[in-house]
Amino acid sequence: MERKDNIITYVRFLGHLSFRKMPFNEIDALIFSMLTYFDWNSIVSSNEKTISLQDAYNELLYLEVGNVEYEQLRIVKNEEARDVFLMEDKPKRKPHNNAKSHERELLHEMAVSERFKNIKLSHFVDESDYEQAKQFAAIHIQYAPFSTFIAFRGTDDTLVGWKENWTMIYKEPVAGQVRAVKYVEQTTRKSWRQYFMHYKLGGHSKGGNLAIYAAFHINEKYLKKIDDIFNFDGPGFRSPFEESERYYLIKDRIHSYTPYFSLIGMALDHYRKDKTVQSFADGLSQHDGYTWIVNGSSFLLTNKRDLESQRVEKTFKTWVHSIPVDERETFVEVLFEVLEKANIVTMTDFLNMNVPNIAAILKSMITISSDKRDLILKILMMLYQENHKIKKQKLK
Repeated sequence: MERKDNIITYVRFLGHLSFRKMPFNEIDALIFSMLTYFDWNSIVSSNEKTISLQDAYNELLYLEVGNVEYEQLRIVKNEEARDVFLMEDKPKRKPHNNAKSHERELLHEMAVSERFKNIKLSHFVDESDYEQAKQFAAIHIQYAPFSTFIAFRGTDDTLVGWKENWTMIYKEPVAGQVRAVKYVEQTTRKSWRQYFMHYKLGGHSKGGNLAIYAAFHINEKYLKKIDDIFNFDGPGFRSPFEESERYYLIKDRIHSYTPYFSLIGMALDHYRKDKTVQSFADGLSQHDGYTWIVNGSSFLLTNKRDLESQRVEKTFKTWVHSIPVDERETFVEVLFEVLEKANIVTMTDFLNMNVPNIAAILKSMITISSDKRDLILKILMMLYQENHKIKKQKLK
C-alpha cells in the first residue's frame, strides 16, 4: 500500500509534542515555508506586532466562510471568557484569497496542536509588480522565545510570479532577490529583543532560492544570527557561488531538498543537492510540498532521481547556456507580452487554455515584429533539437 503520510499527518500525530520535547526539525521547516502561501493580509501585521497562529486561524476563517460555518469551526480558547471572535464584533469582511481545502486542514491541525497553536506570526509582506516582474511575500514565525523562522513564499499562480522565474535565466539579481535581502536586514533589527534572537531562513520553490540568496548577500553582522537555511525544491542561480568566500561561511548551514521527480529545483545551476525526498504524487506534481512523504520527524528519502526529470533538466540547461543573454531577455519579454495580450493572467489560465486563448496567442504572434517572432521559433526549435539529440544518445 502506498504511503500517504505528509506534513498534515505529522502535525496530527506529533503535534502534541512541544519544541522542548521534540526539537525543531526539517518537517517544521517545510510547514513554516508552506504557511507563506496563505493570504495573511489584514490578519498578520507588517511590523513586529505578533499574533498567535490560533488567533490568526480564527481570523482567516472569519474572512473565508459564512457565519454558520465560522461558529462551527472557530477555536474557542475559554468557553467561560468572552470570545474576541464573536461575529457581531468583527468589521466588514475584506477581499481575500481563500485557502485550498488541504491548506486549511493543515492550519486547523496546527491551530489545535500544542506544538504550533501559540507560535507567533509577524512582519508579513505581500507585494506584486508586473512591470518589475516582482512577486514577493515573506513572514516571521517565532516558535520559541528567541528562535524565529523567516519564510519566503514560492511562485504562486500569478503570471507575474512565473515571469520573475523566467527572468532568472538572463538577470541576477531579480527584484524578489533584492527585496529578500532588504527584508531580512530590516526585520531583524527592529527591537532590543531581536538582539538575542536567532533565525532560520527558508522557503519552498522560488522561496528557497530567495532564502539562499538573502543569506549570501545580507550584511555579515546579520549573517551571524542565521543558524540554518532551508531550500525546498527551489531553482538555482545564473552565477554559482561555490568560489565565493561567503559560500564557505554558510555552506554547512544550507539544507536543500528535492523530490524524486524534480524540474523546478534543478533549474539553472544548483550547487547544493543534499536530499531527495519520496512523494506519493506523479511527475511535476511532486513539486507540491503537501505530497512529500514524512517518516516520523523526518522525510522518507531515496538515493536516486527520476531519469525523465534528469533528461529534461539537461535539456533545459543546455538550452539556457546556448542562448546569448540579450536574446534570452527578448524571448522572455515577448513570451509574456503574447500571454498578456491573450488575457492569460495566471498559470491556471495557461494550463487550461481553450480555443479562444490559442487563437488570441496566434493573433498576438502576428502583431509582434518578425525578428522577435523568429527568435521564439528559433529557441523552441533548438529545444526540440537538443531533446531529439539526447533521445538518440539514449538509444545508442
